[in-house]
Amino acid sequence: MKIFIVATYPAMEQPIKLLIKKYKNIEIKYGIGKLEEGLKLAQNAINNDFDAIISRGGTARLLKRHLEVPIIDAKPSGNDLLKSILIAKNKKLKTAIISYTNITDGATEIIELLDLDFKIHYIKDGMDLTSLLIKLKSLGYELILGDSLAVEIASDLGFQTVLFQSSYDTIKNNIDYAIMILNQINKISIIDKIKSEFFTNELSDYCILLDNKIIYYKFNNFGKLPISFGKIINIKFNYESNTNQNLKKNLFRVDNFNIEITHVFLDGKTYYLLKFTEEKIENQYDGVYEFKLKSNLLPVKKSSAMKSIFSKIEDSIRLKKAIIMIKNNNTTLSEILNQIECSSQKYNLYIDMKEFNFSDFFKLNTKKYTFILFNNIIDPQDILKISSLQQNSTSIFIILLDSECLLTKTSIDLDYFYIPNTKDRKEDLIQVFENHINYYHDNKGFSALKVQKDIFDKNVNLLDSNLDYLIEVLIKTLAEVKSSTISYDDFMSNYKDNTSIGLDIVTENKSLEEIEKEYIKKYLVREEYNQSKVADILKVSRSTLWRKIKKYNL
Repeated sequence: MKIFIVATYPAMEQPIKLLIKKYKNIEIKYGIGKLEEGLKLAQNAINNDFDAIISRGGTARLLKRHLEVPIIDAKPSGNDLLKSILIAKNKKLKTAIISYTNITDGATEIIELLDLDFKIHYIKDGMDLTSLLIKLKSLGYELILGDSLAVEIASDLGFQTVLFQSSYDTIKNNIDYAIMILNQINKISIIDKIKSEFFTNELSDYCILLDNKIIYYKFNNFGKLPISFGKIINIKFNYESNTNQNLKKNLFRVDNFNIEITHVFLDGKTYYLLKFTEEKIENQYDGVYEFKLKSNLLPVKKSSAMKSIFSKIEDSIRLKKAIIMIKNNNTTLSEILNQIECSSQKYNLYIDMKEFNFSDFFKLNTKKYTFILFNNIIDPQDILKISSLQQNSTSIFIILLDSECLLTKTSIDLDYFYIPNTKDRKEDLIQVFENHINYYHDNKGFSALKVQKDIFDKNVNLLDSNLDYLIEVLIKTLAEVKSSTISYDDFMSNYKDNTSIGLDIVTENKSLEEIEKEYIKKYLVREEYNQSKVADILKVSRSTLWRKIKKYNL
């Protein structure tokens, strides 16, 4: 394996020399040159059978346009950018940044977070940097922070300069990345050969073993290896034993998974293919589903309401009592479930009591589930049945109720508690927002990193909205803003006051019952399913409201 580094400024030479000594089993060489000079160095390296090229900035962009081998862009890391920006900041001079976009990725967010008045100019192909720098000088700029090309010209024009440098660690990471890419290319070549031997059609979930190591895998349905690595090696051992005894067995059952194993000889080595399928529990019983939680919805527990509910949950778990929750928003419910979930177990169980025959509960293998979630209970007596089973179960039973109506119509004496509404969680809300922002920044590439801190102080009416709706508004806003901070105005541009009731109900071509259903539903949403409040507003008794909720299945 041979890697060539095109250094675009002389200071890169010292860390490269140190790294060459570190990678003794890989041939690493380098040369110093920018743009066309760098291209000549890279072309000469390819002619000498080098497998990959590392460079940065405009030179890396140029190499990618002209060369076919892997080009690794050694752009500065976040720490590199921060260090250079702080050096420029400490000089306390009027500063402009001039650089290629692939050098300054992330610099905008750092500058905004540090609240610095640094103007960024991006270098484009054919751009006259000298003219730009002369103009900046006439505007009173004294310091140029930037790429090696911009810094070189700026220095000749009498500017003070700070270079965005790629540190020892950054260059090392890029060498490691180049090694990984080359190994992957080599592996893909081998895998293609193995696939041609093994596969007659496309597989969803499988892994390939060589020398008791997984060298390749693909998991569409499971997300990760569905059984332990130790069990895989045990299957391989049993398969080898069967093969030596001329037996045909290549199907194994482990936990809830079927594993089919085959092998092939290729280039003097034996490769093993294991294919995984699972018999889903939802195919066995109506209304029973396995599900996984989103780990990003971590609980925020600053408010007294959340502290109280987690204290009750801990007491219920300790006393082996079923947890009965009156649900009014899914955002807080997800936080609570994530707190309860044991990270070592993959699945939880959801039981829809509208569809499920409760007598089948004793046929389920419930031991592997962290918690079992019961929803849509129709018969209040089922609450008592579920609670009585909790004492002898290793799982945690959670009963979700959409309103109080089931409990008010029964004499069953059970503890239950409301999931806190938006008003009760005011101290949590900024952190809840930022948890979602972080998730969507990492997974969707949205620009925002935080939200304006006083957003709920500027408009206290936001606290009257359902938290699920506020999160919907936040996600829509995230997709639109390009800055690192979501401002109050950004958020309010997508927010509609969902506390106003009835004004947007379309009555044309609707029956009186349809209008009544929509009207009741809007008040229930506004008051977060507090039936006492809704009954007072509508000037009906709670029993009348309860009957209408049952009638309209709200």
